[in-house]
Amino acid sequence: MHHVRLHLAEVDYISSAGIRVVVKYYRQLVAIRGSLAVTSPSPAATQTLRMAGLANMLQSAAAPTKPVPAPVAEEVVHGRVRLQVLEADAHAKPMTIAVHGDPSRIAMGAVAQGDSVALPFDATAWGLGIGAFGRDFADCADRFGEFLALGGAAATMPANGDSAPDFVIAAGELIPTVEALQAIRGNGAFSTLFRFEAVARGEVIGISEVLAAALERLGTDTISVAIAAEAGAVVGAALTRSPARLAGQALTEFPSVRDHMAFTTERGTERSTIVAVGVVSRTPAAALAPHLRPLGANTGLQAHVHAVAFPYRPLPAGALRLPETVASMLEGSLAQSLLHLMADDRPYEGVGETEVFRGACWCAPIGTVKEQRP
Repeated sequence: MHHVRLHLAEVDYISSAGIRVVVKYYRQLVAIRGSLAVTSPSPAATQTLRMAGLANMLQSAAAPTKPVPAPVAEEVVHGRVRLQVLEADAHAKPMTIAVHGDPSRIAMGAVAQGDSVALPFDATAWGLGIGAFGRDFADCADRFGEFLALGGAAATMPANGDSAPDFVIAAGELIPTVEALQAIRGNGAFSTLFRFEAVARGEVIGISEVLAAALERLGTDTISVAIAAEAGAVVGAALTRSPARLAGQALTEFPSVRDHMAFTTERGTERSTIVAVGVVSRTPAAALAPHLRPLGANTGLQAHVHAVAFPYRPLPAGALRLPETVASMLEGSLAQSLLHLMADDRPYEGVGETEVFRGACWCAPIGTVKEQRP
């Protein structure tokens, strides 16, 4: 819940430290369209709050402010996922996407000068793949790693030992541009926005369940998705060595894969907030298929999804605007990781898949798929 009420009838003293805590959470809740108010304060609590300039928090217990819910166009349940459709444009044109690069060359460690392309990402474009911020192939050769671009912002995970992603946010004439070895780049508007959560309150749901629900809701086989979610676990992999520095070594060949990539090996115990973008399909087009991988052993889904993880903060309620949501995450928090999301289905050692509590999903059917080479 984003609306908190403090019942202070029995409180006869509030310290300065207590005031700081109240102010901290008041500001955080207001920022996500929530509220914090004090009900039935004792005379001492009332006096302290007034002296601290916080009289606007005082509220009668008999008449609490009720939040105005966002209009819901439709509510549906798909398996363990409840969807509240907030926006839907039945007449929106399917998205056009372009695929860049040759995944097989990256897998063989055979990329070289001339295999990368500079891709700009303004607010109308999104993308993901392997790339870096820089002038050209030579400038980025040591740093090529996972990237994500969405809502006028782009983030890259340098594969040179850096511990946190780099990011660029569009401002004025500055447009984030990624030098990409391999990429899926989309253009156009997301036609549907829905909020999602587990049907059973308090439970988590797998990211594959959310993606399957989005496919079902749009009634098509291939869609683009952008997700902002409160996550219980983030499971995936990231390059630790640039494909441009493999010198012919296979990227995923065992045991050297352990020197080239890092994998989630255990489930974290702390929540995080993620921003993700990608493509999910049941029957991908021929040009798109090499860029997708199975999302779990029994889901029937092919997908390519990247996610940036941040320290936990609750998402605002209701309808969200995509550029503002992404920018506020990148500007207001320290990004912790950028991962290619995947499921670890090993019988005994596997850590499962990314799991979320609730969030927002923007999605759109994909129409034309263009294959472009450098």
